[in-house]
Amino acid sequence: DDVQVPAANLLGGVENQGFKFVVSGLNNTRLTAAAGALGVSQALIDESVRYAKTREQFGQAVGQFQMVQEELARMIVETEAARLLVYKSAMQKDAGQLNNTRETVMAKFYASDVASRVADSALRIHGAYGYSSEYPVEGLLRDAKLYQLLEGSANICKMVIATDALGYRKANR
Repeated sequence: DDVQVPAANLLGGVENQGFKFVVSGLNNTRLTAAAGALGVSQALIDESVRYAKTREQFGQAVGQFQMVQEELARMIVETEAARLLVYKSAMQKDAGQLNNTRETVMAKFYASDVASRVADSALRIHGAYGYSSEYPVEGLLRDAKLYQLLEGSANICKMVIATDALGYRKANR
């Protein structure tokens, strides 16, 4: 409270604009987190497909079972939807639209949420092996859960999205 900061030390050289600079930095790190979550989802799919094709039960690969196929299909579709949100945000930034907070937060929220669900599905496909450090799923599960917390929790992301939709606070200023 009541801290005096010389004008030369103000972010951007203007008083009361520091939060704007912090948020612009968050926009970049949130996109990085979204891309990381997307990578975790893809790695979990790759591991689950590999496992489903090689693990046998009752004389056949577990990938032959409909429930395993349903899990894989859901994992793949949700990851592709997350990929589109992440790519949209990245393409906007590449095109010079750096203040795309709404799209970046949506990508971060959804990709992180998907990574967590995909991790849960991979664990169901792998069974107890999914907890074993002999399989990559164990570490990827931890990584997936972490992305829900990094660079703004899921609740913060949802708040940004909802307050923008309601017009209370525009995300892309």
